[in-house]
Amino acid sequence: MRHAWFSEVAKWVRDAWCGVSEATVTAGFRKAGLLASAPGQPELDESSGSSDSEEEAPATLPPELAKLFESASEDEDFEGYQE
Repeated sequence: MRHAWFSEVAKWVRDAWCGVSEATVTAGFRKAGLLASAPGQPELDESSGSSDSEEEAPATLPPELAKLFESASEDEDFEGYQE
């Protein structure tokens, strides 16, 4: 059995990441305390029993966090890290 190439693994990760909804990312940021709840939205309670599969209304990310998700090179092949 051959090992997977780094480019294959990167594609798998990219494809999986594309399948994650904005609501899931926002809920994760909110649960981790990186994002405050939107006005009129209740705070998450650790004992509420909410699961990651539940869809929540997306909140707006602060501009400094939203900028981290922008990429000008999404269509380029990953050629590895330069040393």
